[in-house]
Amino acid sequence: MNQTGWARVITCYFFRQNFQTRPISPSTAGTAQLGCMRPSSKLRVVMVEDSYVFARRMREALEEIPHLEIVGAAETPSEAIRTIGAQQPDLVLLDINLTGGSGMDVLRAIKNRGFPGVVFMMTSEPSEPVRTACLQLKAAELFDKAEPEELLAAVAELASKPAL
Repeated sequence: MNQTGWARVITCYFFRQNFQTRPISPSTAGTAQLGCMRPSSKLRVVMVEDSYVFARRMREALEEIPHLEIVGAAETPSEAIRTIGAQQPDLVLLDINLTGGSGMDVLRAIKNRGFPGVVFMMTSEPSEPVRTACLQLKAAELFDKAEPEELLAAVAELASKPAL
């Protein structure tokens, strides 16, 4: 199934879960840096999110994406830094607003430590200045949590890239 097909399947899943989503709009803004090759056959993902409901629904949707393995989850900045360091995922889904701190601080810390993977930032309050700040800290893209289908489509595209 192609990227658009997975986005449609995942969007339908979110609708069934009473997620408030909008129709799919093709977006390539977050895909320019996604041409990397992975060292394993599955895309290894760590999700950093402190909203139980969003994390649960996102995890359920991510589990439907082929070639993807969720290897860790965290709710706080310190837990996120430890989990990312221990798991060395290919992709981190990182919420900006976390209990006890900021996802921006986590992003800064992992990039300063040489984290080579892709980081997709997530927020409920997207703006161009926030997006610019994320990109300056070497996040691949900022996604609006109110439109999870765009994030999931980008994850599905990354998971479809061949491994090394």
